[in-house]
Amino acid sequence: MANFRALTFDIIGTVFDWRSTFTDEVASLNGRYGLDFDPAAFALGAHRGYASGVQTVRGGGPWKTPDEILRQSIVDLLSVKHTPSAEEVDDFVAVWRRLRPWPEVPQALNALHERYTLAILSNVSVAVQSALTKHSSLPFDHMLSAELAGAYKPNPAMYRLAIEKLHLPPEQILMVASHNYDLDAAKEHGFKTAFVSSPSDPGQPNPSYDFNAADFTELAEKIQTGVAL
Repeated sequence: MANFRALTFDIIGTVFDWRSTFTDEVASLNGRYGLDFDPAAFALGAHRGYASGVQTVRGGGPWKTPDEILRQSIVDLLSVKHTPSAEEVDDFVAVWRRLRPWPEVPQALNALHERYTLAILSNVSVAVQSALTKHSSLPFDHMLSAELAGAYKPNPAMYRLAIEKLHLPPEQILMVASHNYDLDAAKEHGFKTAFVSSPSDPGQPNPSYDFNAADFTELAEKIQTGVAL
């Protein structure tokens, strides 16, 4: 049996499929508002805008909350075509709150939840985390956000937040992500690490991680059987 007690999860791209969800939702919103955005391009732009906003803060820019960054990225995209109404912006931003998890995620997380504490450790807000958890009925016990730490991953404050809130030493926490920078930072702080491949996000398995998996089904099996790498 694995010698950790809790798992912390990155969620955007790792747990939730932002690309397909946005692509499908934008196609519908185009019809509602008489727009002609390319849905796949809009999905990519929304994600890039979110990542760029986070990077600006991490690079020394003024603090902006996760929700402010998400909203500004949508405003910027919509403004390419016209001046959007507040209602329109709200409807597009709301897509972030109903992202679909990867198909195998619910079964895998429910199996892991029988033995481990599960926590979100994500840059997005607690409000977005709560909405996503409720929308997909996922069994997360804790929701830890950059807004609580006052910093965005991979800032050390985020990993210290997990240690503090879970009341566990870092070696008893397994960080799960599809992003190498996240896992590398967690590893530096003493966390166990698990890479899970994501169809929508770049990332590579690494033999230095405790687990590497092609999807959540394989990850859950490896954790439950104690098979690493």
